[in-house]
Amino acid sequence: MLELKYVLDHPGEVATGAARKGIPVDVEAVRRLARKRKALSRRRSELGRRIRELGRAGTDGKDRALGKRLRSEASDVSRDLKEAAEGLRQALLRIPNLPAPGLPDEGEPRLEEDLPAGAASREDWDAEAGRRVSGKGAVVWTGDAARREAELGLRALEHFRKRGFRPVSAGPTVSREALEGAGFLPFWEGRLGKLADGRFLAPRPEAALLALRAGTRLPEGRKPLRDVACGWCYRPHGVEPGGRGFKLLQYRSVDLLSLETEDAEGVALARLVSEAETFLADLGLVTERVDRPAGNLSFSARRATDILARDGAGMAIRIGTVSEYGDFLARRSGIRISRGGHPHVFSAEFPLPRLATVLAGRS
Repeated sequence: MLELKYVLDHPGEVATGAARKGIPVDVEAVRRLARKRKALSRRRSELGRRIRELGRAGTDGKDRALGKRLRSEASDVSRDLKEAAEGLRQALLRIPNLPAPGLPDEGEPRLEEDLPAGAASREDWDAEAGRRVSGKGAVVWTGDAARREAELGLRALEHFRKRGFRPVSAGPTVSREALEGAGFLPFWEGRLGKLADGRFLAPRPEAALLALRAGTRLPEGRKPLRDVACGWCYRPHGVEPGGRGFKLLQYRSVDLLSLETEDAEGVALARLVSEAETFLADLGLVTERVDRPAGNLSFSARRATDILARDGAGMAIRIGTVSEYGDFLARRSGIRISRGGHPHVFSAEFPLPRLATVLAGRS
């Protein structure tokens, strides 16, 4: 999240940066809550001082009655302070990361199709069967395609393991705390799959990877902490096939996460983009880069680069995205550098249906 002092000192910049992403924020509400928390904190300190003074001076009946009233008020103030602090935390969690300087506001329309519209009729992936099994937006992989999709995930894990990423296998559910740390909540409140016990279906494996590092203290100057996972993604909604393509409600993705304690501007992002392109080149793919404008960035991203490839029909498909978050997600997840400050967080994602579509088109 953004630092409270920064929000209070730069309200116009924060509001403008959020608006460039198309996300309205109420900076004045943050200021009100911060003032309320400060006033309550001062009142609690004053009550505590008066209660201690009464205890040192000795008490008669009148003083005991006063002490009782002061302790009762102190209890009420402590409760109100706790509520104000949580309200302020939630207000800060709703403020997105600000786009990096120099990004244009708008660019080419963001490519979101997971499969070309014609792919629904292929024998090796079946959208109609997916609807029967899991509902709208699901696809069932069969035959050689099921084997290839599974092998693609394993190949990615092994490729990045050899390059210093720790393979992780996490389940399909995550906690509210994990989603708050990863920037999905509270912004996506009511739009994520929620179970009866309060857990959520993971929107991306990245959320689990970040939660595994939550609360970590990194020695200054150490090598990046890097993880890779292949897991399920559950989107809040899908769309029916039609037009250029259709979205999937649930699919598997290979996600990378890198925590960097030292980062010259843009160097770590460029390095991760290069590593992503090397993996895709090893699959035999020719790719293109497109930097996202501010209006196409995710809630948490500071900047991002999409990696595109073309299917057999020549249609560009986004097969990967590499994102930079600055210290935004590290602050949300309580990840620190031992001598102070927070590491910068970077991620990459490779949705397997898109990769499989492009690879199938080349065969």
